[in-house]
Amino acid sequence: MDDSKTARDFFWCGEESFGEKNYLVAVENFEKAAKLGDADAMEKLAYMYTYNIGVDRDIAKAVHYLEKAADIFYNDELDFNSGRCIKAYVQAAYFGSK
Repeated sequence: MDDSKTARDFFWCGEESFGEKNYLVAVENFEKAAKLGDADAMEKLAYMYTYNIGVDRDIAKAVHYLEKAADIFYNDELDFNSGRCIKAYVQAAYFGSK
């Protein structure tokens, strides 16, 4: 992994690739960002796994990323107050998360 890039750098590279419909590169960047703890990247990966965008549909992976993102959102006052954590928890529950 490129040590000079931050999680947000990888996230924005993923967003750019996603916008260009270069989904394989987008997934690669979102996964790098997620490994570094970026909840937005986790949420985007969940979306991609749910709707079969650039990856095979995999609800278990979508739930995994939603739960991780929700936990991060829960611990961030701004995300908690905006309801982002609740949205992620509800989406995970919809797909079978306990």
